[in-house]
Amino acid sequence: AMIIGLVVARRSSKGFVGKNIAKVAGKECWKHTLAAARFATSLNKVVISTDEPSITGSASTGLQGLLFDRVIARPAELCKDDSHIMDAVQHAHQECVKEWPDICAMVLLYANVPYRPRDIIDACVKKLQQSRADSCFSLTSTGKHCPEWMFELDSDSRLKPVYPSGTYRRQDLPARYIHDGGAVVMSRDVLEGKVRGTGLYARFGHRLVGVVSKGAIEVDAEEDIALAEWRIARMGEMS
Repeated sequence: AMIIGLVVARRSSKGFVGKNIAKVAGKECWKHTLAAARFATSLNKVVISTDEPSITGSASTGLQGLLFDRVIARPAELCKDDSHIMDAVQHAHQECVKEWPDICAMVLLYANVPYRPRDIIDACVKKLQQSRADSCFSLTSTGKHCPEWMFELDSDSRLKPVYPSGTYRRQDLPARYIHDGGAVVMSRDVLEGKVRGTGLYARFGHRLVGVVSKGAIEVDAEEDIALAEWRIARMGEMS
């Protein structure tokens, strides 16, 4: 049974145009994701699904010995602003099984994440295998940015607590987590659309598990680049 690392890199981005090819610590964002995928010991193959011409050309010829095992051209209908990521994932899976029919799981890796904890991909794969869940998400703590301390603002600028709470001290806040974009491992049943949960992550199945780390850094704005470069300088590259 094979586990495939799937890098996804959609060209169009309304928030930060060109984020997947933005330079971070001297190289384009997607190359950091490729390096992380190659660093992981649990992945048998690494492929990319993209409509970005500059990535397609580089990925096909190889960079510094780091080659994708396959470059999948993402169809235009899966590259719209309202396209669901699972449509791109399932399209990539359908293409991959033609060559590797014994795929048991795929690891979703966003190209605009230049920093991931070194072991997060392997840790998420291991958790999925041990738990037999439908999907496993990398998570990071929300810290003080949790619903108990958040407000909504009405038209008169009056504050309304999102989640009323009497918790005053940060140390007493309940543990809350958010998906950080580092990795999502999906079982074969999820890839084939055989299971479905509820809510925001319904298409990832009904039994979801997570692995908590200090957090990946996702580039969705220019200021995120500085944070990613600081973390890479501190923790080191996977090159």
